[in-house]
Amino acid sequence: MNRGLWIGLVLAGAPFFLQNASSPNIVTDAPRILAATSHVKFEVPMFGSVGKTACDASGRMYFNVGAQIGQMGPFLGISADGRSHAVYALPSQLSAFADLAWAVTPGGTFYVLRGNSKGHSLVRFRDDGSVDSISSVDIPGRTSLRFFAITDRGALYVQGYHIAQDPLKEPSRSFAGLFDASGKLVRDLSDRAPHVDLAAAQFGPIDGDVAAGEDGQFYLLDTKRVIVLNAAGEVEKELAFEIPSEDARAVRVDYSKGNVSIIFHSVHRISPSEPANVTVRALILNAQTGEPRGRFAFDPNTTGSVLCFDAQEGYSLMAVDGKMAAKDVVAIR
Repeated sequence: MNRGLWIGLVLAGAPFFLQNASSPNIVTDAPRILAATSHVKFEVPMFGSVGKTACDASGRMYFNVGAQIGQMGPFLGISADGRSHAVYALPSQLSAFADLAWAVTPGGTFYVLRGNSKGHSLVRFRDDGSVDSISSVDIPGRTSLRFFAITDRGALYVQGYHIAQDPLKEPSRSFAGLFDASGKLVRDLSDRAPHVDLAAAQFGPIDGDVAAGEDGQFYLLDTKRVIVLNAAGEVEKELAFEIPSEDARAVRVDYSKGNVSIIFHSVHRISPSEPANVTVRALILNAQTGEPRGRFAFDPNTTGSVLCFDAQEGYSLMAVDGKMAAKDVVAIR
């Protein structure tokens, strides 16, 4: 799959709750091929984006339109019908010398989590892109942010790394924590996260992801399972899954209307000088029972990366319409 302007942000690390005791189970039944069934043109010019996209429950899409890999912001939100948009940008005094991550609630509130030597703060935005409020979050010092998710009630799951003062003497450690809406730490989950050798992993692919569901729970993606956490940081259940091939990696998790979607990437590169060919497949699970509801592969002629998952509408993929950005909708029913 040619992702065009879409660049996957490569981060160091290992998945949360990683288990290495056994090799992954591989599913053998053939997936259903998905092709675009409708096309929606955005009323914005074509743009580049870095890293993962996100969507809220209404289908509104969010992008990091930073100019280069590793740059956070400004951010762009586009309505599901492509007719309206907003730009979310941190004021200059907040964006300088800060470690940043971003997320959106299922209800469509956009947040940026920022940290520096003075501490961590959560910036909430209004629908028009302006800053609404700034509050503190009790994340330990020297924590480098990786990703987070936030529910409509304001509970946060945060994952990152604790950077050692002397990395040559002490390995950097993974950090994971569950915070309430006031920013107070509810449960430190770091002891269940693996140690991370940043020097060895810095050129590795993305591992792990998290999604906040409309049900107020967090869905954490691991190598072979999705761990479901409640707002108190307790494990409600684990949804085991099989990978579609030995070279496939689970790279994204989404929740919609009682369903969990997992996106897999298989990267094939003929030579270092040639662009990589990425095979993208999807698995949908019942969020209550973990039973598979469908296995899918995307048409190789589809050019865009996955933007959204909706249990009724299907998947939305990035597309181009002349000089304008667009999306292709892929029905799953």
